[in-house]
Formats: sequence, structure tokens, C-alpha cells
Amino acid sequence: MMMKANLTQEKKKLNKNQLNSRQALKRLERKYTFSVVEKEKLLKISHCVITGIAESSEGGFTEDGEFHSAHDTEALGSVRISYYCPKDRKQKFLILKKAKNLSNSNSDKVIRWRAKRIYRTLIETHLLYRRIAENCKKIYFKSIFSKFAHIHFQTAELLKNNYDLEEYRQFTESSLLEFKKFQLLGKSDFLNHCLNKEQKISASIETLVFLNVTPNEKKLFRDQIRNRNEYMIVTLKKLKEDTLI
Repeated sequence: MMMKANLTQEKKKLNKNQLNSRQALKRLERKYTFSVVEKEKLLKISHCVITGIAESSEGGFTEDGEFHSAHDTEALGSVRISYYCPKDRKQKFLILKKAKNLSNSNSDKVIRWRAKRIYRTLIETHLLYRRIAENCKKIYFKSIFSKFAHIHFQTAELLKNNYDLEEYRQFTESSLLEFKKFQLLGKSDFLNHCLNKEQKISASIETLVFLNVTPNEKKLFRDQIRNRNEYMIVTLKKLKEDTLI
């Protein structure tokens, strides 16, 4: 028995041609508009493999992935993403709802909240690295962490100006604890801690750019991301592998 809804599915085997979450989102955005919240739901499964996309122009999908031809489409999702998680080796579903308006206020609030959170993290880390540089006895490390602090401040200022954020200059309790880690941990362990943190910050910035940045702004952010990768993440990886540290 055929479904009344105009339902299309793409089912593929797990292979090198599978889509990742960003590729799937780009493909879907050619036809649909999603809120920032819905986009983030898909980007959160970036570690998983998209195995199928089902779309419905009438009716929709429940949270457990079942199709319903009900007229109350407000409670149903328009797109069902099938994905496989290597971590727990399970096939799962993700349901996305189309947005009514691309520039709805809720999406703007989510973007601004995300930008504010990244901005504060950058400022706190900037102040941490500056304090490390001021208290570091080795000139080499003093120079490196001074450079890191400068890059953090540049990126933070870009976010502040782009999203009209309130200025923030607070050395928090968590930053103080991180400074104590620098004093107590071996240099290699602390550098590994910094590397993990910087990779998470870079991933957050990249997601923000992917979600809501104009083409002109994108170049500025891409330059900052490239600087972070070239002068921070690559440097931290090299230092972490240096047996003399």
C-alpha cells in the first residue's frame, strides 16, 4: 500500500561515499530552511555516519522515526535522518522540523547566546595565557603563551564587534584553577590539556561560522580559525610530542 504523502528516501550502505552531518545539512538547505536549534541537532552527530534521509511534504515523522499522515504537521518533523554511531554501534533517527522564518527571533537569540559563550571563553583563556606568560621562567614558553593570548584576544574582539556583545574582562575561578594546573602539572600534561581545550574552542567557532555568518564575515572568521590552527594547535601538538619538555 502506497503512502499518500509525497515521501522520498535515500538509503545507502556504509561506505566512503556516505554523508557526514555538515554535508547532509548543506544538501537539505537547498530545499528547506531550518532554525539554528534544528541545525545544531544535526551538527551534534558529526561523529556519526548519515545512512539515509527521508523527506515528507505531507504528514511527518514522530521522534521515534515513524511516519504519520496526520494533518497536524506542527507536532511532526519534515525530515528524518537515519544515522549510525560507531561509538555504540547503533542505528538511530534524528527528526528535523522546517522553520517558518529564516530570521526568526529565537534563532537570533540562540546564535547570540552561542557567540557570547565563545567570547567569554576566549577572554578567560586570553587572561589565563597572559598570566602564564608573565609568570613563566622559560623565555620560549613566555613567547608562545604571549602569542596565544594575543590570538585569543583578536578572535574575541571579532566576536564582540560582530555580535555587539558586552565587553567582558573577568579572570574566573575556573581560570585560576587552570593556572594552578600550569604550576602543578608537568609541562607535557598541561600542554595536552591546552591542546584539547583549543581544539574544542576552534570547533565551536567553526560551528558558529557554519550556522550564521555572512560571506564577508566568513572570510574574517576563517582567517582567525587559520591563525589558531597554524600558530596554536600545530604548535601545541609539536610541543606535546617534544620529549625534551
